[in-house]
Amino acid sequence: MDEYLNRERWDTLSLSAKMSRSRRLAWDLPAGFLYHSVQSFQCGGRTNDVARYTFAGKLFCLVPGGHFTVGRPADCMWQPTPEEIDDWADPASEDDFERDLPTYIASVTLRPRIVEFPTMLVEAEVEEYGWEPIPYPAIDRDVRAVVHKHFTSSSGERSVDSYCSGAWMRVRRDRSGKIYAKRDAGRTQSEVSAILKGAGFRFPSSDEWEYLCGGGSITLYRWGDHAPLDRDPNEFFSEVHRTDADDDRAPSAFSSGWREHMYPNSLGLSIARNPYFFELVAEPNTTRGGDGGSAICSGAGRILAWLTLATSYFEPSVCTHDPGEPIEVGYTIGRRVLELTL
Repeated sequence: MDEYLNRERWDTLSLSAKMSRSRRLAWDLPAGFLYHSVQSFQCGGRTNDVARYTFAGKLFCLVPGGHFTVGRPADCMWQPTPEEIDDWADPASEDDFERDLPTYIASVTLRPRIVEFPTMLVEAEVEEYGWEPIPYPAIDRDVRAVVHKHFTSSSGERSVDSYCSGAWMRVRRDRSGKIYAKRDAGRTQSEVSAILKGAGFRFPSSDEWEYLCGGGSITLYRWGDHAPLDRDPNEFFSEVHRTDADDDRAPSAFSSGWREHMYPNSLGLSIARNPYFFELVAEPNTTRGGDGGSAICSGAGRILAWLTLATSYFEPSVCTHDPGEPIEVGYTIGRRVLELTL
């Protein structure tokens, strides 16, 4: 495979050379992968030309390998804004919050280390894991009960999660009126990884995920060192439009249209967008990129919710799990990685 498909050499190529080599790579990929484009992505002051491929309707981004530094120095020169200090002071009765904010951030982020990653194709978007489909049209009794109770109107999309017969089930109706259903499969992280391996893929390792999230940025978040405090990260998924005037804690540096965590990062990946989701990695007891919404539901300051999206965030009580426990459906996501051999 092309020796220029590593980060150091890839960055020396002209755009036309990147396009030519990306098209050539498609011939060496497993059946089903097709060349899509080379597109420029910018985030946090970093810009990359990213080769993209499609596989079964999903986009994959070429991430050249090499040696990289991930992690955050404990003694970095990060300084909180006045708004962040005020937000942090709100839940001061809790033990963790008696520490100053920089000290707390140092305690929940990983320290710098140099790691080597292979060249990979990485799925641009995430999918939920842990579900298994209920065959259609052989819809079972539980599905029929949910449809009868919640889908009284004959038109419009609808999705309902319901706990039935000892397991969570999700029933969805699309615009055409067709019903889809799936149930918690009760699988562990290792079992999900084994299924993925059988299809020729894997999840990124925890270190790889950290690099994929930050794209080499040394700031707290992939877009910079601060985040808006006029809303929680998940509120950006709502259709309700807000302005900075809606909350007197909103930092003036952020406009009402700020949505950096919702955009693809400099590697073309949508990652660490919503703290309600845990993202699966290769290690069987580890997740990254969220806390299941614990910080938001606790009523603590908003900065805690944003910190779960920080590139090197790793709070052991949140990011490590019992490897024997099934993954939590509705809160667990993952992205496929295809490792390439140069």
